[in-house]
Amino acid sequence: MLLRRVAVVIATCLLLSACGFQLRGTQNIPPQMQRLAINSSAPYGVLTIQLEQMLSQAGVRILEPTDEAPVTLKIFNAAIRNNTLSESASSTTKMYTMHYSVNFEILGSDGKVIYGPNTINTSRNYMVNENQVLSMGIETEKLQKEMQRDAAFQILTQLGSPAVAKAVRGQYSKKHPPKPYSNG
Repeated sequence: MLLRRVAVVIATCLLLSACGFQLRGTQNIPPQMQRLAINSSAPYGVLTIQLEQMLSQAGVRILEPTDEAPVTLKIFNAAIRNNTLSESASSTTKMYTMHYSVNFEILGSDGKVIYGPNTINTSRNYMVNENQVLSMGIETEKLQKEMQRDAAFQILTQLGSPAVAKAVRGQYSKKHPPKPYSNG
């Protein structure tokens, strides 16, 4: 019986690894991005702080935007908007959708864009009851933070993508071309 359980666990692990499954938060960031600066319009915002923490956990050294970083992650145009989805017949309850969008791009050491700009979008539905208006401020703030954390994870996922690795590698090879081979 124990042998069967061990075999099932091993088979499950093999299947998950074969399909490319990774635990959330573990990313393979390209080696050329192991030192990068983050330039954000909200440097102390939830999104920026989450990104810094996630990147640090992935082994990336975060530099100050004023440092001469080989790569800079630029975050801009973050926006939150609400749309009314529905309203109850008595008008005491309304359903909304909150949308959060943010743009990012990767800049080389010369300040030129080497990847992006890309847009990340997240959304959440929520209800507002007129009898509970005071607690809704807290709830919408929680939703905003949750969406910003989700956007940070989506950006991190894209930073670990083959497309970013190729763009950064191309920029790096232009700046540091291979030395010619000499025999002697």
